[in-house]
Amino acid sequence: MLQLGATGATLAAAGGLLAACGGGSGSGGSAAPAGSAWPNARLSASAAQTVDPRQFLSTSQVRALAVEADRLGLRATGAANHEGYLRTLAGLFRRAGVADVALEPVPMRQWLATSWSLTADGDELATTYYAPYSKQTGPAGVTAPMVLLPVGVGDEAAVRAALASVDVTGKIVVFEVAYTELTLQAFISVSYPDAYLQAAGDPRSPSTVYRRPWLNTVPRTLDLIAEAGAVGTVGIWPDLPGRWARQYTPYDGIFRPIPGLWIDRDGGARLKELAGNGASATVRLEATVRDTTTHNLVGYLPGRSTELTVLHTHTDGTNGIEENGPVGILAAAQYLARLPRASLPRTIMIMLSTGHFAGGVGIRHFLDQHGADLVPRISSILTLEHLGTREYLPAADGSIKATGRTELGTYFAPNSPGLVAATSAAVRRDQIASTVARPISAGPPGAKQPVGWPGEGTYFWWYASLVTANYITGPYGLITADLDTTDMVDYDLMRREAMTSVSTILRLAATSSAELRVTAG
Repeated sequence: MLQLGATGATLAAAGGLLAACGGGSGSGGSAAPAGSAWPNARLSASAAQTVDPRQFLSTSQVRALAVEADRLGLRATGAANHEGYLRTLAGLFRRAGVADVALEPVPMRQWLATSWSLTADGDELATTYYAPYSKQTGPAGVTAPMVLLPVGVGDEAAVRAALASVDVTGKIVVFEVAYTELTLQAFISVSYPDAYLQAAGDPRSPSTVYRRPWLNTVPRTLDLIAEAGAVGTVGIWPDLPGRWARQYTPYDGIFRPIPGLWIDRDGGARLKELAGNGASATVRLEATVRDTTTHNLVGYLPGRSTELTVLHTHTDGTNGIEENGPVGILAAAQYLARLPRASLPRTIMIMLSTGHFAGGVGIRHFLDQHGADLVPRISSILTLEHLGTREYLPAADGSIKATGRTELGTYFAPNSPGLVAATSAAVRRDQIASTVARPISAGPPGAKQPVGWPGEGTYFWWYASLVTANYITGPYGLITADLDTTDMVDYDLMRREAMTSVSTILRLAATSSAELRVTAG
C-alpha cells in the first residue's frame, strides 16, 4: 500500500528557497548566506542592448533555486506544498524589484490522491502509481477479473479495434501504454523557414526517432475503455523501471468514471501474464476531492507604455524540471527590474499561472477575470518551460541514462512575423538543437480542448488568440512525479536561456503591433 506523507517537509523546503537566495517573505528578508548576494547595480541603457552576464544571477544561484524547488517533489495544483511555493515565489519576485506582485485566487475542483494499491493473484504489486482524476474506490477497492488488451494499443482506431476483440464489461483492463513516435523531420516540417538549428557536433539527424513517455494517447484510451464498460484500468509503462513509472497523467482536470493505476515495466510483465490467464485483481485508489482555491502570481515591470509584454510560465509541477520556468523568469526579472524605464518600450507583466496540471484552470480563470482590463492590453506573450534540460533515454541495460546531449527544444508560435523573428534570434543565440514551429493543431482556436501545442502557453493562444510564443522541451522524465532531476539539468544552459529570454522579451516589447499581427500561412 502506498500513501502520501505529510507536507511539512516540503513546506520547509519551500521556505528554504528564500534562505538559499538570501531573501525573505518581505522586501528585506533574512540575511544572505556568504556568497549568495544578488547583483544589485543599476543598469544603463546599454545593458538592454547586450545582456551583461556579470549583472545576472550566477549559475550557482540559479542552481540553488532550482534544486530547492526540486526537493518539493510533486506540486499538485493547489496542494499545500504548491501554495507554499507560490508564497515563497511572491517574496522572491518582490525582492527582485517586480512591482505590485499579487497572488490572485483561482477557484478549482481539486483531486488529490491519498493512498493506492494493486493486488493480483493474492499479492500486492510494488511500483504502482495512480492516474490523476480517476474515480475513488474506497478502502475495499474494486475487485474484478482482469483482461489484457492486445499489444500495440495506440491511436483511437487501434484502441477501438482492440476493444472490439475482447469483452471488457465488468473487468479490469490491463494495457501497455503506446507512445507516439515521431522523427525529427516531423519537427522540421512544421518549422518556419531557416528556423531549425542543428547544434555543432550533434549526431541527431532528421531520421532520428523522437519517443517520449509524455507523448501518448492515454486520455482518449482511458475514455474509450470506460465507455466500453470496464470497472478499472492498469496501464503498463513498457520501458520505465521502478519510480520512473510514476507518470502523473492524464492531467487535463477531467474526472473519469473508473479508477486507474500505472505500473512499471517489470511489474507489468508479471501482470500481463496474470491478466492473460484471467486472474482477478483489486484496484484501490483513495483521494480527497474538494472545492478549493489556488493562485496565479502576477507582477509588473513598468515601461514607457501601458501595453503589456508578458513573461510567463506555470508553478505547479511533477518535479524540478516540470516546472523550473519560475527560476529562469525570476533571474530575468531581477535583471530587467534594474534597467532604466526608458529601456522598456512596453510594461512587462510577469505571470506565473497555476493549474497546468488541472486542465489550464489558472489561465482560463485569468482570461475570464481580466477580459476587460489586462487582456486587451497584451501585445505578446513569451512562455518558458523546462529550461536547461539534458537528454535521457533508455539504455541497453534497461535503465534511463544521460546521452550527453541537450534535449531538443522548440518555440511554438503562430505566424506572427515579429514573434517568429524574435524567437528565431533566440534559437541562434543559444546554439542548441532547437527550432521555431507552427501550432500543430488543424482546428481553429476556441475549441473546448486546446491542442495548439504541448505547452502551457497554448491556452492563451487557443482561448483568446493572444500572440504567444512557447519555449518548451520534453525530456523523458518530464511528468514523472517526485523524480530527482538535480543532475538532469545543465545549469549553465539554464542560465543562458534565462539571459536569452531577457533579449527576447525586450525585442518583443519593442516590436510594433503591425509586426506582431498573426498572418495566414
